[in-house]
Formats: sequence, structure tokens, C-alpha cells
Amino acid sequence: MTEFAERANSMGRTASAVLLGFTLFAGTIGGWIVLPKGAPAGDVAVVLWLNVAIVLTAIVVEARRRPYSLHLMHLVCMYLFMGAASLFQYSVGTLGVAGSINMVKGELLAAALAVSLWLLGYLSGYEFHHRFFAPRGVGAMGRFLMRPLTPGRVKIGLFAGLLVLVYLAVLGLAGVGTRMASREALEEHAVRAGASAFTQAYFLIHMWILRAFPMVALVAGMLLFGRNWRNRSLTLLLLILALAVGNAFANNPFAAPRMWFATAIFAFVSPFLLRRLSTGWAVVAIAVTGLTVLPALNWNRYAASFNELVDYFALVSPVDYLAHSSDVHSLGMTALCVRWVEAHGHRYGLQIAGALFSWFPRVFWPSKPIGTGKMVTEDLGFGFTNLSPSIPAEALVDFGLIGVPFFAAVVGVLFSRLDYIYWVRDRVAGRATVSVIELIYPFWIGCVIYITRGDMFGAFTMTAGFTVCILPFTLGMTRATWRSGRATAPEAPT
Repeated sequence: MTEFAERANSMGRTASAVLLGFTLFAGTIGGWIVLPKGAPAGDVAVVLWLNVAIVLTAIVVEARRRPYSLHLMHLVCMYLFMGAASLFQYSVGTLGVAGSINMVKGELLAAALAVSLWLLGYLSGYEFHHRFFAPRGVGAMGRFLMRPLTPGRVKIGLFAGLLVLVYLAVLGLAGVGTRMASREALEEHAVRAGASAFTQAYFLIHMWILRAFPMVALVAGMLLFGRNWRNRSLTLLLLILALAVGNAFANNPFAAPRMWFATAIFAFVSPFLLRRLSTGWAVVAIAVTGLTVLPALNWNRYAASFNELVDYFALVSPVDYLAHSSDVHSLGMTALCVRWVEAHGHRYGLQIAGALFSWFPRVFWPSKPIGTGKMVTEDLGFGFTNLSPSIPAEALVDFGLIGVPFFAAVVGVLFSRLDYIYWVRDRVAGRATVSVIELIYPFWIGCVIYITRGDMFGAFTMTAGFTVCILPFTLGMTRATWRSGRATAPEAPT
């Protein structure tokens, strides 16, 4: 590509990203204007608008760099759940389960500032690593994640995925089309197997690992088949087709929790469609469009058959959803977390540790923390406790306002590292093969939605479940082999 063409391409990406930012900002203003006002302008409103401005600026920068990334998805979710939703809900004067803004009036400013501090800390950590540390190389773990998957391992993984689908069919998931029906089938099997319904171990193994593995295997096969023409054998094609049909029949993503369903969508959209684009327009469009169907996905949990889905399914306005749904009540939930901290003090990392080790059996850790949303609402006397604090609220409970930006910076560095390893892989190893990180990264994109919105316990469990599924594809990659391959990184992508 000539220098002129490169410059024109860069200018085109910049113009597209800036237009995206203006479109989102105009949409935010338009939504705010049409909503009925139930709260006066003041310090809280100023901070909420500032949060929107900060995150939209960051979205513009990242949308110019890459068509999708962990970073972009986190920013989009911050804008939707903690930017626009918080602004809209404050404007109408009702904050989901927290109720009227007058009920948490004293905690609202701290709650809004927690998001500001998160954004500043997260963006500082991400950009600092992106500019100064990423160009130094990918490191040992990066070399492991960039190791190519052999066709033999992928075919074995596809065959194993088919066996898992047979087992899921035996559990009663064959032909199940709703979340409630799949849950009932798993509960019945748990009872028949002699376990109480949905013990932690049973749920982790069946929901977050066994149901995830055939999806990960299908992505692996599709990537290999589309990437390298030498490996386009009839056997590989037949395994892919069988796995695709099997997933639709015995592992229907629609019959799973909506976060799992959203993760599956982004896992198949990202590497096969979004990667062809030059900016992040599509990610934002998919996320905003998803707001129109989230209520239907929520109501779907109560539908036991396809016939009931007709009554439950309905599209809503994204503005109405953000302004009134308790699914995105970040501001109110964070305000409740502020009140809880004032009464009980900080947890000093115990909640984050509990989330990271949520898979650890409680019988061996009797004092293992419960989910932050349940803990906060129970202690504050709420009857409904199935609530999800956002990740800034989790940091607030553990470390207070002072600790929020520091924890955010750690998350920023981690996301920056993983983004860099994934996108620099092309320049180091080429596009002829499929690497380990290419197999799991598309699923991480979807998991970021859950991690950002909360709650952290469920989000980390789901992320760990998908991540564990790559291990069978890495068998034989000893420490010596993945440390020996040189994968020094070129200049950081901009």
C-alpha cells in the first residue's frame, strides 16, 4: 500500500470513528430530551455527563484502531450501563431497585464519582501499557497464546465436542428451546444422579464447561477450515457440519442465560464478520440493537415452551430500556454499595478473591464470600436480592473510592495485554494458521459484557468456564515448546 493510500485509509478510519462518537453523543442528548424529568440539575448530573463524555472519547480512539477488542467492548458497556443508563435513570428520578433518587440522595455523588475514577484509572492503565510496555514483546504467556493449533488437535477437539453433545442430549437438552426448560432438564438429571438440584459443582461442570466446550470446538473448526486451504479436508468439513447441527439441537444458545447467549453471538460474529471491518461501528451497533431484545431474553427465562415465547417476545426502545430497566441500574446499585460501605466498612479485596475462586467448593472454604449484590441488599433489608453490581461498584466495596482507580488500572493493563497479543499475532505468525488466543479471544469479547455489568461472581465463573475449554486443544504444548518459539512483537498497532 502506498503512503498516500495509507494516509487516506487512516483519515477514513478517523472520520468514521469521530462520526460514531458524535452519533452516540447525539443519541444520548436526544434520549435525555424526550425523557420526563424527575431530578434537578446539580453536581450529580454534571458528573454523569462528564462520564458520558469521557467514555465516548475513549470509544472514538479505540474504534479508529480496531474493529473489536476487549477494550472496545468494555468501553461500550461502560457507556451503555454506567453512562447513558445512569444519566437517563437519574433524569427520570428512579434508580431501579434503589427506588427514588431521594432514597439514596446522599450517596449519589459518590456513586457517580466511582465511575469517573474507574474510567480514569482504567484508561490510564490501558494506554500506558499500550504505549510503553506492549512494544517490548509478548512475553512467555503471550508466546503460549500465539502458538498454532495443529489440524490434528482441532479434529480431536471437534470429535470430543460431538461426544459432549451426545451427553447433553442424554441429560434432556435435546430439542430444548427455552432457558426454563433447559434448567428443568438439568435439575431433573441432577436429582436422578443423586445430587441435590444445582449444587455448585454440578452447575459449574454442566453449564459453564460442558455446554461451552462444543461451542469453542465449533469456532476452532471454522477458523481452521477458513484459514488454511491445505487443511480443508472432507473429514474436517463433516465434523464442523455435525457439530453445528448438534449445537443447534442439543446445545441451543437461546436456551441458556442471556449473557451466555450474547457471548456465543460475539464469538461467531467477531472473527468471521467484524474482523473484515476497519472500525468499531459494528460492535456498537450490535450492542445498541441488543438493548431492544434484552427484555425478551429476560422474560424468556420464565417460558417453558416455544408457544410461550410468542407471548414473552417483544421489542422495546433502547432509551426506555436504559431509563427504566433494573437490568442496568448501575447508579442505584452503586449508591447502595456506598451506603453498605458506610455501615460495614471495606472488604479489602475479599469480594474479588471470592469471585476469582468462585469455583472453589464452599465445603473447603466455609467463609467464602457470597455475591456482592446479594450481600449488600440483604444487609440493607431488601426483599429482592438477585442484583448485579457493576465492576466499579465491586471495586468500591473492596477498596473504597481511593482504591477504585488502582483496581481499574490493573484491569486496563490486563485487557491491553490480551488485546495486543491477539492483534499483533498476525504480524508475527501470519494468518495461515490458528493460534490458541484466536480460539478463546472471541468468547472473551462476550464475557466482558458480563464482567462490566456484573455481577463479578457469575461473570468470572462463566469466563473461566469458556477459558478452560481451550485446554484440550493445547495438549502437547509443553513449557519448553511454547517458550522456545520466538515471538517478539513489532511496533504496537495504533
